[in-house]
Amino acid sequence: MSPRNFSRIFHKTCGLSPVNYIIKLRIDHACELLQNSSLTVSQVAYACGFQDSNYFTRQFKGISGLAPEIIAGVSVERLRAAAVYFTLNAANAQT
Repeated sequence: MSPRNFSRIFHKTCGLSPVNYIIKLRIDHACELLQNSSLTVSQVAYACGFQDSNYFTRQFKGISGLAPEIIAGVSVERLRAAAVYFTLNAANAQT
């Protein structure tokens, strides 16, 4: 299977490109670390596979809608509500 064909099938199945899917997984893991550890934003960024904390912050804000600095103070329920909201808005934007 060619890389292009894999990417097309992956996107059709998961709704995201392989790269965006991996970034989303990393951001999900970062949310957990920010809420359940005393690591700094830079430490979390590196722990989640980001080499640049500024790029991490941009990706984090784009996916979660919140700055990583304030995630530690946000309840899990509110994060889930925000995730549903952004998922619905993303789905509506694609149509």
